[in-house]
Amino acid sequence: MNQLAQQQLVKKALDLGFQCYSSGKLDESEMVFQKVLSLAPSNFDANHFLGILCIRKRSYEDAIQYLVAAIQAKPKSGDAFHHLACALLELKRTEAALENFQIAVTLKPELAASYRGMGDIYSATGNVTAAIKNYKLSLKYDKNSVKSYNNLGHVYKTISELMLAVKFFKKAYELDSSRLDIFSNILMCVAMSEKANELYEHEAASYGAAAAKKAKKFQEWPNLNLNPKKRLRVGFVSGDFRSHVVTKLTAAFFEQLSHLDVELIAYHNNWTKDDAMTTALKSVFSEWYPVNFLDDLALAKKIHTDSIDILVDMSGHSAHNRLPVFAYKPAPIQVSWLGFFASSGLAEMDYFIADKVGAETTSSLYVEELWTVDSFQCLAMGGIDIDRCFSYLPSEDSNVFTFGCMNRIDKVSDSVIDVWTNILAKCPQSQLYLNSSLFKDDEFKQSFLNRFLSKGIESDRLLLEYHDGTYQGYLSSFKKIDLVLDTFPYTGSTVNMESLWMGVPYVSLLGDTIIGRTGSSILKGVNLSELIASDEQEYIDTAVNYAKDPSKLKNTKMILHESIKTSGFFNPSLIAEDFMQAFEQMWQRYVGAK
Repeated sequence: MNQLAQQQLVKKALDLGFQCYSSGKLDESEMVFQKVLSLAPSNFDANHFLGILCIRKRSYEDAIQYLVAAIQAKPKSGDAFHHLACALLELKRTEAALENFQIAVTLKPELAASYRGMGDIYSATGNVTAAIKNYKLSLKYDKNSVKSYNNLGHVYKTISELMLAVKFFKKAYELDSSRLDIFSNILMCVAMSEKANELYEHEAASYGAAAAKKAKKFQEWPNLNLNPKKRLRVGFVSGDFRSHVVTKLTAAFFEQLSHLDVELIAYHNNWTKDDAMTTALKSVFSEWYPVNFLDDLALAKKIHTDSIDILVDMSGHSAHNRLPVFAYKPAPIQVSWLGFFASSGLAEMDYFIADKVGAETTSSLYVEELWTVDSFQCLAMGGIDIDRCFSYLPSEDSNVFTFGCMNRIDKVSDSVIDVWTNILAKCPQSQLYLNSSLFKDDEFKQSFLNRFLSKGIESDRLLLEYHDGTYQGYLSSFKKIDLVLDTFPYTGSTVNMESLWMGVPYVSLLGDTIIGRTGSSILKGVNLSELIASDEQEYIDTAVNYAKDPSKLKNTKMILHESIKTSGFFNPSLIAEDFMQAFEQMWQRYVGAK
């Protein structure tokens, strides 16, 4: 074959490959591009598109080989560098991915997806300033990028700019109203904000209506055995059956629950590889189903076919949730628990599990009936070998009293800053310790310090650190704190329990939502109600009084040491029995109404 004929054959094959790719015939397009390479091994287009196809198939190492060959053929292709960066990022070769994204936009400045890729990297590594800059550059060149608006919203949420985050999430949702996960992001921010009472009920109802519109509810469950005393089949839907804060609060609970008269069925919704926690959890469930590959209707049908008596959502509006599935009503009893302490907004959700402190709230904020238990979560710290500090105050060594907070920065509202600066002003021999990965970003760290400087608190009274990334290092940070200051209106949950387990009490403001009462619920559960403040002034007074009376604080730590031993918040067998009783009562109520 002469050279001209070969060139014509290559061109014809490329055209066919592009056509197959555009029409979604990916396997056919791959075969055609491979044929091109057999004729012209260094052909740019064939190598480039084979690289893209390998990315779509998650064959990232193969993708890199093709894309490197494409770049060798055409060294100034911004698109090829972009796709190479995407493959590298999937393999967690972050620095190389960032370098190639940067080359891509140097060669092709209007390449919006590369700016978004850099934004994702910076966001994941805590460089929020650079993340915001790159997401905005992405939107400059692609004003209709749902991903960029959504991801920009996540960054603003991370730094507690909640209403600004809502603005970007709403823009993303306007562009793609099929994305109920984006609507969930809106609800997360509203629930965390100081405007929750004003806005949440309406937004949650809108979400519920949108989910119901997409779903056709099951009206009956023909395979159910309606015996009120039968062994129940309870399904749990979660995106967090892995090493995650949710499993810190549930792994030991599930292990204890598995010994009771109940069948536990897991619906695991996450793309990440199984880890040690996933493996451990599999052993305590009667049935285990990965469901991330199922769409909402398919998952609803599966749950319905599985004859689940009670279906429990463990994500709420947090990441990897499958709330739209609950709109199909695949189980006769549906329950919201733990993952998110605010209403799902779904009329199809029957109950919301809370403790008695949480249930004493504005019930209109919940479409679900509030079902009360003694303790709604449990932190079991077996196997953790670390010195705790029930009999030790850091201020005894330094004569400087250290207030502290280990909650996420997105919980630090303007009202919290106002109260904390007031406390520091009243306790001149005190300092405030905060620990967050966001403080790696010098520009953000300075902007955070400025929030205190503007209220007369000098930067040398704030200790802003980030731990080494290990759980032991994180727990050790509590040893630097005399008294923890809880956030509001979004109070701490797991962090507060870890603080108490380490022997460090905290002050919490009693809010008027479950989110605003979680900190108080836990304190009451360990007999430390005196640390619950009814308003901001009492919060200030309580913190100041403890700072000025070390003997009182040490006595409180002694009480804490004993009460943890008997509290349901730290004893999985107690919470398992409590939940078993709740499930049985829910079922008996349902059967009795038939």
